[in-house]
Amino acid sequence: MADQEVKTDTKPKRQFVCEAITQRLKSESVPFFANDTIHQYISDSERKQIQEDAEVVVQDLLRVLCINTNEDHNTKDTHKRVAKMFVNELMSGRYTAPPSVTAFPNVKNLNELILVGPIDVRSMCSHHLLPFIGSAYIGVLPGEKLIGLSKYNRVVDWFASRPQIQEEFTVQVADFLEKEMKPAGLMVVIKAKHLCGCARGIEQTSLIVTSAARGIFLGNPHTKAEFLELIKGMD
Repeated sequence: MADQEVKTDTKPKRQFVCEAITQRLKSESVPFFANDTIHQYISDSERKQIQEDAEVVVQDLLRVLCINTNEDHNTKDTHKRVAKMFVNELMSGRYTAPPSVTAFPNVKNLNELILVGPIDVRSMCSHHLLPFIGSAYIGVLPGEKLIGLSKYNRVVDWFASRPQIQEEFTVQVADFLEKEMKPAGLMVVIKAKHLCGCARGIEQTSLIVTSAARGIFLGNPHTKAEFLELIKGMD
């Protein structure tokens, strides 16, 4: 009996740009967890390619979920919308540089509490890739430097725009502001509702509250209590 013809798939395997980027990051020992930023190590063209590659993968996800995107007018371009949303919105903090934070001298030697908030928080849980939404509050006891009030919002938004857990997000914001401002004291509080809970039917009303304290806020309970009391009336 003649040997049966063996059919092989001759379609070339798609090469995703993440493979080259990953090798680059590993060779330089650069972390690339979900809440890390890798903007220094990718080009604009590679970022665009990441979005195009994501379109392919999202389309495959819809296909394996047995969704007829060819004939369903509601999901025909869903793969493009989702990829664009992930790269340019929900995860943009991974692929863009941090906001410019210009510090200026504390000429008047201000030493009273500065409180900023509520700052809108829209981030994404890295466990289920579902949003968590809430508010951030930042208290600063100035040192030698100050920053413009709008910069607090930009910093929070940049760190929010990546997948993560809220606890680490809070610490990242505090670490960044402490480095830029070198304040006498700093405290960050974030209150958020997690859709990975309520959307899956686990809970509907609970908030998660996280905090990070630096400087005077660690050693002076009265200052910390003042900050916490003030933010109660800001919701």
